[in-house]
Amino acid sequence: MTTRALPWILALGVGCGTDGAGDGASSPQTSGTTSSAAETSTATSASGSTGGDAPDTGTSSTADPSTGDSGSTGPVTDESSTGEPPPIQLCGLEDLKPGAPNPVVSGTEPMQIPPDIGAILVDNCGCHYADMLDVGPPVADYSDLLPLRIETWEQWQGEYGILTIKPTLDSCLARVRDAPLGTTMPHRSCHVGGGERMDPEEREILIAWMEAGAPDGATWIPP
Repeated sequence: MTTRALPWILALGVGCGTDGAGDGASSPQTSGTTSSAAETSTATSASGSTGGDAPDTGTSSTADPSTGDSGSTGPVTDESSTGEPPPIQLCGLEDLKPGAPNPVVSGTEPMQIPPDIGAILVDNCGCHYADMLDVGPPVADYSDLLPLRIETWEQWQGEYGILTIKPTLDSCLARVRDAPLGTTMPHRSCHVGGGERMDPEEREILIAWMEAGAPDGATWIPP
């Protein structure tokens, strides 16, 4: 009786050893299935759906860490919901923080920002020149948090950046002259009237100065 039962016992022992149940090992097929499921779950979480990239909703949400512009949560426009021009919001240093000292070094000497350019900067780029602004959101308040410094002529001729280093002058020119409406400077919360973020004539002078390489006060010839 014992001799006849021995083959069955051996067969059962071999079967348990090959399926891995006794030593905790997983079969290749089970491991592959588990890995594939985990990858699918990760991809679904990253995209927010199983359909891949989300459709373009026509909104702007691109952040620029180097300028502090966090993007917009809705369609970019310079008009109110009623179709009227936005309310006046001057973004000069005195408008945003009355009494704050003017940090712009301007003059007619070499290595100084030209006086007319200095006045345009202070009257339109106050967010960059004072922190702890008296005006709250949506006006940007970031001058003390960013590497972008534009108080001196040397800074305009230098570089800045967080993730990448880039020329200050080129970056500022691109934001004032070339950027889409949602990220152009002055900031989208700034309005001087007539739907304009800054006086058009002053914008043209500022752009001309930057296009000329930001000459100093001793060599700048206004257009």
